[in-house]
Amino acid sequence: MSIATALFTDSQIRIFRWLFGQPSREFHLSELRRLSGLGSASLQRELKRLTDAGLVHSERVGNLRRFRANPQSPVFSELAGSRRPGAGLCCGLLPGPP
Repeated sequence: MSIATALFTDSQIRIFRWLFGQPSREFHLSELRRLSGLGSASLQRELKRLTDAGLVHSERVGNLRRFRANPQSPVFSELAGSRRPGAGLCCGLLPGPP
């Protein structure tokens, strides 16, 4: 068991892998749903929790909502790691994309 799996749910880790694996990128809800493999309701629930906790930033642009890792979060560096491949709590300790 990794540290990430002890601290976060599988759904949260799936979201973190994309948001904190590419912290400068914004993702649309439909794109995150496709990439994470989560259902719409589960994804929206987790994104709300993560946004409310300050880990994820969301912004509405027109009729679309965009999500990205929040670099102002006190745990941003631990979740995103450095720019080196394989670094970061969620991106370095778990197999799979990105």
